[in-house]
Amino acid sequence: MAIRPPRRDLIEVGLHRDNAQWTISVLGDVDATSAGVLVEPLTAATGGPAERVVLDLSEVTFFGSHGLCAVVDAHQRAVSRGITLVVVCSRGVSRLLEVTGVAETLRQDAVLTDRAPTC
Repeated sequence: MAIRPPRRDLIEVGLHRDNAQWTISVLGDVDATSAGVLVEPLTAATGGPAERVVLDLSEVTFFGSHGLCAVVDAHQRAVSRGITLVVVCSRGVSRLLEVTGVAETLRQDAVLTDRAPTC
């Protein structure tokens, strides 16, 4: 079985660094075929020197289990490095995080919100 590269036509990911904060903005569908596009910047932001990482999912139209895995992995990396993870959710993403129990886990060490934080 051949490994296929992530589909970049379903998702748009922006990455911005401002001092000790990384902001990752996501637009489109995060599914099995596109989640890999999100994983790389999330890994870089939560694995490097940062105080805060903002993951803006407010413009995500579909969020599947591969997206959930990416968020949980990023949360674990952030916690292990003392980085504050802020997840900004659309209504659909927020509902999925609640139903799966991921929201409760995130709230223990991260910030979960439906609007962009003021810096």
